[in-house]
Formats: sequence, structure tokens, C-alpha cells
Amino acid sequence: MAAGGKPNTRIDYLYRDAGNYKAHGHVVVAGRVRFGDLKPFLDCGEYFVPPTVGIPPLNIEGEPRDPRLDHPWHELSPEGFSGTGEPPTIDATAAQLIGSFRRAASRGRGG
Repeated sequence: MAAGGKPNTRIDYLYRDAGNYKAHGHVVVAGRVRFGDLKPFLDCGEYFVPPTVGIPPLNIEGEPRDPRLDHPWHELSPEGFSGTGEPPTIDATAAQLIGSFRRAASRGRGG
């Protein structure tokens, strides 16, 4: 169990399109995972494509899709990881999520 009796990890992530419109979201994974566990598998140390690792992609609410601005990349940061007692929101343990990021990076999809 994690410090403070919080067995799971909340991961906050961000989608920012080329026009700098942003959408924020989070998932809760069973077990503990740290930013440092995923960083080696992130493109440029912060970018990933959510569907390749089992995380739902974010959309800019109320904004029409614009192929000139939209892309699949989302962002993670060290501040976005915290222990929580919340139940998991994705069907993966911390170890499985790390493995998903590793496999995605090996296929060139940056986690």
C-alpha cells in the first residue's frame, strides 16, 4: 500500500491542440505508478498517445475538430501523479500500465 494508505494512483493529463486550446482529464490506476516510471517511454519526456496505452483521449469540449490543429498527443507531468483511495477508472494495474507505455514506445508511438 502506498504512503498515507492510498493504494491507487491518480494520473492527471492534458490535451493541448496547436491553437493552445486545452482539455484536462484524469484516470485512476490500481497500484502505485510514478512519473519516473513512465518518463523513459514518453516522446520528448512528456508526450503520449492515450489509446495506445489504454487511456481515454481527451477532446476540446465545444470546439469543432480542426485537422490543422488536432493531433493525438497528450501530456504528462511529474505534478500529475498522486496517491488516492479512489477506485480505478481504467482496467489496468500500475505494472500493466507501465508495460503498455513500454510497448507503445517500442512501436514509436511515444507511450
